[in-house]
Amino acid sequence: MRIAIKYGSPATPCGQFTYGEVEDYTVEIAGNPIPDPVPTQYTLNVDNNYLLSRTGDLGDAAVWVIEKDGAIVLQRNAANELTYQYFNNTTGSQFRVWLSAGGQQVSNIVEYEAGQVVSTHDISVDANYQITRNGFLNEPLTWVIEKDGVVVLQRNAANELDYTYFNNVDNSYYRVWLEQFVNGSYEVVSNVVYYVPGSVVVIPPEPPEPTLYTLNVDNDYILSRTGELGDSVTWEIEKDGVIVLSRNASSEMVYQYYNNAFGSKFRVWLAAGGQQASNIVEYEAGSVVSTHDISVDANYQITRSGVLNEPLTWVIEKDGVVVLQRYAANELDYTYFNHVNNSYYRVWLEQFVNGAYEVVSNVVHYVPGVAINAYNATLTNSYDLIRDGSPGDSVSWVLEENGVVILEKDASPSLLYNYGGLIADSNYRAWLVQMVNGQQTVVSNILEFTPGLSFGTFSLSIDPSYRLYRSGSLGDNVQPRFRS
Repeated sequence: MRIAIKYGSPATPCGQFTYGEVEDYTVEIAGNPIPDPVPTQYTLNVDNNYLLSRTGDLGDAAVWVIEKDGAIVLQRNAANELTYQYFNNTTGSQFRVWLSAGGQQVSNIVEYEAGQVVSTHDISVDANYQITRNGFLNEPLTWVIEKDGVVVLQRNAANELDYTYFNNVDNSYYRVWLEQFVNGSYEVVSNVVYYVPGSVVVIPPEPPEPTLYTLNVDNDYILSRTGELGDSVTWEIEKDGVIVLSRNASSEMVYQYYNNAFGSKFRVWLAAGGQQASNIVEYEAGSVVSTHDISVDANYQITRSGVLNEPLTWVIEKDGVVVLQRYAANELDYTYFNHVNNSYYRVWLEQFVNGAYEVVSNVVHYVPGVAINAYNATLTNSYDLIRDGSPGDSVSWVLEENGVVILEKDASPSLLYNYGGLIADSNYRAWLVQMVNGQQTVVSNILEFTPGLSFGTFSLSIDPSYRLYRSGSLGDNVQPRFRS
C-alpha cells in the first residue's frame, strides 16, 4: 500500500515534494469471516411533526443516522436523548432515519416525506365571500389570506368560526387557509379555498406555473438565481410566514437580505407577473450559534476572538468558491497571500460539531483593491444622509424601513441626499453599496435612526445583572428595541 501526502495540492502517486512524502507499506489481508449483523435492539417512531422517538434508556451508546434523498446528512449522538427533531426537513425531500451502534444498524428504519402536513380543519367560502371553519373557539389558529400570490392578511382565528375579508378587489385571485404554530413553525392545517370577487365564487386551483428559474442559498444567506440580467422577476422573501420584501431582481443575479433575524424562518422564491416562477428555498437564520468574532484590517489580516488550541478552521471563499480551509487552532490571526484585485472574498470560522462542520463566527467580506469601509456615512439633525468621497463615485444609497429595503438611490451625483418619505417612530437603516465584480458590496458604515426622536433624548445603562435602566419619566411614549 502506498501513501502520498503533499501540502497545498493533491499528491501524485510518486515524486519528491518540498512539504510531504511518499511511503510504501506491506499489508496482509486475512480471510476473517464477516461478522454477524448486530440484532435490532431499538424501535423508532416518527410523528406528524417529524419528532423522532426511540426505545431504550438514556446513556445507550447509540447514534441517530439521518438520510436525505439517499445521502446521509447527519450522524448525531443519541445517548442523552430519547427524542430528536431534525430541523432541516426540506419540503419534498425523502428522509430515512435509523439508529446505529459500532457502525451497525440497530433499529428499524422510519421513512417520511417533508411537507406532508396533516389537514385538521375544513374551511369553505359562500357567495358573500364569508369564510367558515369547523372546530371550536379558542383553538390557536390563524387565518391567512393571499391576493394574487401575495399574503395580505394574517389574523387570529381563535375567537371566531367565520370571517369576511372586506378589502376584496374585483378580478383579483384570492386563496385562504388556516395555519397553526407547531413545534417552532407555522403549519398549514386546513384545505385551501379560492375565489375571485366579481367573477365566480369558488374556483378550482389554477395549474401551477412552470418553474422557470432555480434559486440557491449559501451558508451566509446569499441568494443566487439562474436566468439572465434583465429578466422581469422579483425576489419574494417571507419571514415567519409573512412576506416582508418584494424586490426587483431584473438587474441582479445574487442578493442578500440584511435583516435575517436570528431564530426566524425564511422562505424565498422568484415571482413573475404575480406568479411563483422558481423553486422555494428555506433557511433558519442563526440556526448555528456564532461563538467567535472575526474582523479584517486594511492589510487584509483576519483576527479572531477566543484562545489558542480551539479546534477551529479558517474558511476563505473567493468569488463564491472556497479556496482555502486552514487549521486555526494555533493562530489568532491569519493573512491570505493569494489575493486577486477586484475579486470578492468572504472569510469565516468553522468547527466540527455533532458530525458536521458548522459556521461558528460572523462572516467578513472584502475586495482587494477596494478599501474596506471605503466611505464614511453621517446623518444630520434634519435626516440628511451625507457621504465622503467625490461626486461621480459609483455608489448607491440603500434605505431600510422597519427591516424592509424601500429605496436604492444613485449616490454618484451628490454627497448629500434627503429622503422625503420618512415616517415618525419607524426604524431606519442606511448604508452605501457598490457593484464589485458582479457583487453588490456594502462599502460604508451603517446608520440607524428613528425620526420623531430628538438625538440623545434618553440615556440607557445596564448593571452587572443585565438589568436595563433609562432616563425620563413613567408614561414616556417609548419602546425597547433589542438587536442580537
